[in-house]
Amino acid sequence: MNINRTILVSLCLALVGVGFILYVSETAAPRALSGAPGAQVDDYVEVMGVVSRLYTVRGNVFFVVSGTQDVSVPLFYGTASAMEQVPSAGDIVRVRGTLSCVDVAYLRQYWPLYELQISAPEDVEVLGRASPEDIERTSPSLSLAAAGCCVEVYGTVREIGKDGILIGESTIPLKEYVRVGDQVRARVLVTEEEHCLSLIILDSSVEAACAVPLSTVFREGEAYRISGTVASVRPYYGGILLQVEDGSGVCTVYSRGGIRPFWGDEVDARGVYRTYYGAPVLFVGQQHDLSLIPRCATGGGSPLAVGLITALPSHITGVTYTGTHPVCTVETPYGTVIAHIYAADRERMERLGSPAARLVEGAHLRILFELVSLEGDITAKIIDYADLCEIHK
Repeated sequence: MNINRTILVSLCLALVGVGFILYVSETAAPRALSGAPGAQVDDYVEVMGVVSRLYTVRGNVFFVVSGTQDVSVPLFYGTASAMEQVPSAGDIVRVRGTLSCVDVAYLRQYWPLYELQISAPEDVEVLGRASPEDIERTSPSLSLAAAGCCVEVYGTVREIGKDGILIGESTIPLKEYVRVGDQVRARVLVTEEEHCLSLIILDSSVEAACAVPLSTVFREGEAYRISGTVASVRPYYGGILLQVEDGSGVCTVYSRGGIRPFWGDEVDARGVYRTYYGAPVLFVGQQHDLSLIPRCATGGGSPLAVGLITALPSHITGVTYTGTHPVCTVETPYGTVIAHIYAADRERMERLGSPAARLVEGAHLRILFELVSLEGDITAKIIDYADLCEIHK
């Protein structure tokens, strides 16, 4: 009888012990933060989401987790230094801690009213980098108020700088190779880092630009890719101004430097149509956005006909002077040309970066002639010249 009573008492105590263990484990396990955070103040909770805001002060890291709710997490130096991986903006994290209300004196603009107080480094777990599927909230604007949201950006690349690419009025840090005029679609995670707007590319696609007819190039502020034949070249406010033709129309192109197109060259240019010093131009901002295929002669029929402007590979065999201007004897594939260098052309060539001092005996160049006479030897004036090697680029 005593044995049975002992067994019964043991079973009761065991059941009480198991119940107590279950109660303790239930109360020790964090609960997911949901609903109104104010109802869970002082509770031990768990939050999973993306790090949307972050700044550091003397080794202390403060960040915001954006998930179903936004909470801030103070990660003090001792805890942060003991962690294998400290969270960074754009990370997906799981954080456990006691929920509390932030003192109004420490509230920052856009930061949440509630924060998690953690007790050990393992209370913060970095799960990986954010993907589009991890971000539930969207926003139409790229602003500090939208931190933690996904924003879709779509449009034509207007400019490429060290901080990213300009699409419309937005600059995004796209690392994929793109060029002015390309069409880009990207999904961007908006974050705040060190109190400044920071954007993280979640995914993107690029559609390469095709050249458009010159007759369609007229919208102010629009980016275009064009191709055509150079009809004229002249210096213009620290760069060069080209007239380009393609059969459908004419477009004025401004380039600041790099390779210099030559009359008759085929050019491919990318830029933004805008007004520059009073002239509507396709403004080419970077050297690699202007490329060319040189041409040696154009005009049809004989390239040495009076009235033609002709570019030919040339060898200067002699230089004399008539009055104050040089006269060059030039051998071309089509015969000898007596070519004058007049003051106005000389000045323009200097401004284009082609000094007349290079037009000397023995020089091998590609020379642009305007043919004026066929009496005896062919007479012309030299309008411009370029290195002969450019023909083969």
